[in-house]
Amino acid sequence: MKKLLPSGSPVLLGVSGGVDSMCMAELFLHSSFCVPFSIAHCNFHLRSEESDSDEYLVASWAKRTGVPFYKVDFDTKAYASAHSVSIEMAARELRYDWFSSVCKENGFGYLAIAHNANDNAETLFLNLTRGTGGRGLCGMSESSHLPSSQPSDVLLIRPLLGITRAEISDYARDERIDYHEDSTNALTDVKRNKIRHLVFPVLEEMNPSYIETINKDMAFFRQENDIAEAYFEEHGNEVCESFAPLTINIRKLLALPFWKYLLFRLLEPYSFPSSVFDDLYRLLSSGAQTGGKIFRAGSTRLVATSDRLILSEGIGIEARHKLPSINEAEDCLVVRASGRYLFNGHCFSVSECDVSSAGLKQPEGSIAVDNLSFPFILRRWRVGDWFVPFGSKGRKKLSDFFTDGKFSLLDKADSVVVVKADSSVLVDAVGERVAAILGYRLGKPVFRIDDSLRIASSTMGKVITLKSRPASTPEMKNSL
Repeated sequence: MKKLLPSGSPVLLGVSGGVDSMCMAELFLHSSFCVPFSIAHCNFHLRSEESDSDEYLVASWAKRTGVPFYKVDFDTKAYASAHSVSIEMAARELRYDWFSSVCKENGFGYLAIAHNANDNAETLFLNLTRGTGGRGLCGMSESSHLPSSQPSDVLLIRPLLGITRAEISDYARDERIDYHEDSTNALTDVKRNKIRHLVFPVLEEMNPSYIETINKDMAFFRQENDIAEAYFEEHGNEVCESFAPLTINIRKLLALPFWKYLLFRLLEPYSFPSSVFDDLYRLLSSGAQTGGKIFRAGSTRLVATSDRLILSEGIGIEARHKLPSINEAEDCLVVRASGRYLFNGHCFSVSECDVSSAGLKQPEGSIAVDNLSFPFILRRWRVGDWFVPFGSKGRKKLSDFFTDGKFSLLDKADSVVVVKADSSVLVDAVGERVAAILGYRLGKPVFRIDDSLRIASSTMGKVITLKSRPASTPEMKNSL
C-alpha cells in the first residue's frame, strides 16, 4: 500500500463477497498504514439468491467494522440486451461506470480491486489464445487509469496482484474470514475458467511454482515493452508521411532494423489478421514490386503503391457521404440525427437539448455547440485543416494545435474533426475550416470548438451535444 498510495489518500474498495475481495477488505482494515477507505458492492442479480446473499455478507461486514458502505443494483441482462453486449461486458461497463461516479461524488482518488497473481497469469494466457503483441504479454499492472465511459482522474490499483490465490485462501482460513464462493467459478463454459480448471493443473504438475514464475516473466515483459514503446514513439514519426489517412514510406520503414515490429504497431489498431502481416512481411522482405497490392481487414484496406502503404478505413456503404470538400478517397461518417455512432475507434453519443440543459461550461469528454445542424460530418483530420479556437480571433492550423499540445503519433491518428455539411463551410487555398476538433492525448479527451459555435448567454432554442469515448473492445464495437 505504501508503494501504491500517498499517505492519507482515501480509497474505495470494490468488494464482491468472494475470498479475494473480503481478504483485501480485512487487510485494509488491519493495516498499520491506516488508509481511510470505504467499500462498494454491485448486485448484478445474475445468480438469484446467491447475489442477494453476497450483498448481505458485504453489508454486514461494513456494519460490523464501521466502514462506510455503498451499493447499487443492476439489471445486467436488460443492459446487455439493450446494448447488444455479452453479460460479462455488461457487468464490466456497469460496475466501472458506477465506481467512477462514486469516486467522483465522494472524493476518492483511488479504486482498489482484488485481482491476484493467478488472475494475472490467466489474463496472459487469454491474450495468447486471442493473439497478442508485446503489450498483451505484460498482463495487468498494479496501477492504471479507471476504465469508465466518463473521463476520470481516478486510479485503479491492484494491491493483491503479487499474491497467489492459494496464499489468499490460506490467509482467509487462518484468520477465519467469512466469504462466499461464486458457483459459476466452477463452470468451464467460460474461457477464463477453462484455463483455470483445465490448463493450470497441468502446469502445476510441471512446476508447482508456475504462478510465481509466470508473474516474474510478465514483470520482465513490461520492461521490454517499455523499451519497444520508446522505439515506436521515436521512429513512428520518421516513417509516416501522413496520419489521415495513415501513409507509410516503405523505403524509410525498411531502413530500420526492427521494421516488422514498427509496422505491426502502426497497423495494430485496425485489426488486421496475422495472415495479412505474414503476407506483408513476405512481400516487403522479397524486394519485389509492391504496387497494386491490397490487404483487407473487414472494410479497412491497406493499399501498397510502389513506395508507400496507404490505409483506407471504411465504415459501411450506408454511412458514407461525398461532398466536394471531402476527398473522394477518404471515409467519413455523416451524422443525420441523434443517436450513437462509431467512427475511427470511438463511440459518439449525439443529442439535441435545450440551451439551459447544455450550460455554458462543457464537461470533459463532450462538446455542446450552437450554429451546427443535422446533418454534419465526422472525419479524420487532414493537413491544412484549421479553426478559430474558442475565445480567440485568429486562425490556428490543426497541425499546430497538435504540436502545441504535444500529441503523439497515435494521439493524432485517434483524433476526429466535426465538419459542417452545408454551404457555409469555408474552404480556401489554405484548407478547410472545421467546427470542432475531438482530440485525444494519452487516451484523454482534449476537445476544442470553433469560436463560431460557442453557446452564448443570448443563445436560444436547442443546441447539439456530442459525447465521445474510445470503443476499445470488440464487444463495444459490435454493440454498435
